[in-house]
Amino acid sequence: MKTIDQKIAHVRRNTNEFISQIDKIGPNEDLGLCKFILVSCLIDAVAAYAYQREKNNTQYKNFIKSYLGQVNPLYKKDRIANILYHGIRCSLIHSFTISEHILLTEADNPDIHLSSNAYNHLIVDLATFYSDLKKAIKLFFKDLTSNKSNIQRHFIEGFIKNPPFDVFENVDLLDPNQPVTGSTKIETTLYKKVNFRRSSNSGLIKVDSK
Repeated sequence: MKTIDQKIAHVRRNTNEFISQIDKIGPNEDLGLCKFILVSCLIDAVAAYAYQREKNNTQYKNFIKSYLGQVNPLYKKDRIANILYHGIRCSLIHSFTISEHILLTEADNPDIHLSSNAYNHLIVDLATFYSDLKKAIKLFFKDLTSNKSNIQRHFIEGFIKNPPFDVFENVDLLDPNQPVTGSTKIETTLYKKVNFRRSSNSGLIKVDSK
């Protein structure tokens, strides 16, 4: 049985892995909408450990108001949280679109982020949003480590409900004892890549050295 500190370290590593993969999307790759989707999913992933016994949309909006709100008070507004969840997160993930009265930009300009234009369109700047989120995640893990407001109770419930994945390297995908199984009658191949699976026993991340 892992200690609470080991569980927190496990989730922190997975979160950092998520962030490192988002960071690989460069500013000049014309993948802004894809990055918005990943950033939205990142909020979902972390918020699930901060709040339990709440619906997904409530977890998401509470994280925005509580943690992103510490980075920029504008996030504390219900209108902002609702737009970020319903107008951007849900619309992009489910329909690859955004709701009306929203302008997404990659201008990398904090001064226009969460402001409104003459037509009352909310402007969301991707670079600023992502930068704010990374700061908010650090605040969350600080609270989690110190167990502020008994947050570890929610974390444990989230850890049991949605165990973080493990990471494997050099996995034989046709080995029946490995994450992905297949017929042992077929000649197996060793794949030199990182493979992910959901942990069945919430074990620590396993990474074989090359």
